[in-house]
Amino acid sequence: PAGVNTEWLRYLGLSPTEVRQVVARCPTVLMCSVEQQLKPVRRFLEEEVNFTSCDLAKLMLRMPAFFIWPVEGKLVPGVRLLESLDLSVPEIRKAISVNPGFLSLKNVQPKIDWLIGLGLSPRQIGEQVAQLGRMFNLNLENNLKPKAAFLREHFSDTEIVELVRRPISIFRYGFPKLRYRVELLEAHGKLSVPNLAHAVRLTDPKFERRYPEIAEDPS
Repeated sequence: PAGVNTEWLRYLGLSPTEVRQVVARCPTVLMCSVEQQLKPVRRFLEEEVNFTSCDLAKLMLRMPAFFIWPVEGKLVPGVRLLESLDLSVPEIRKAISVNPGFLSLKNVQPKIDWLIGLGLSPRQIGEQVAQLGRMFNLNLENNLKPKAAFLREHFSDTEIVELVRRPISIFRYGFPKLRYRVELLEAHGKLSVPNLAHAVRLTDPKFERRYPEIAEDPS
């Protein structure tokens, strides 16, 4: 079976070196059924979201385990969820290519409902899936909601939506860092959506260089 699977990977367009990389990351690819697992995934991606041979090869290199996920149990529900966010087929293909792990996440719908409650439309959430993917790994009750409650003390609902829609969502950062930077910026009259979005991305040394008057403030 390993030989058959290796041949199939080569047929997918991978070089011998890339096949070794895939096997090193996901040995199961050599042990699963080509007919019952690998081919159905390929067929689904080609027929449902117009994946090309090049797209498939890149996805295999990015996340080999994707090709052993059950089509009906995981991939179909995942794609239907993306469709519910008003994404077109090309946009769904891009979302899967950039963040294939999104289709394996559990309890996503409550977080989508929560984001809609914050003020985002399904379309706005869909446009940011590739960036928001990591945020969906966070716990809703213990992580996302407390951060949102804190931000509401300093920003309007519209500004919070803007922070969420940034290429790197504000919710991906740790709460202590987020709180510290918000309170420092606000204390010095520099709190704004652009400043906070930039500040949380900085390491402490870079933050001190960017805002020396804040870092040097003895208070």
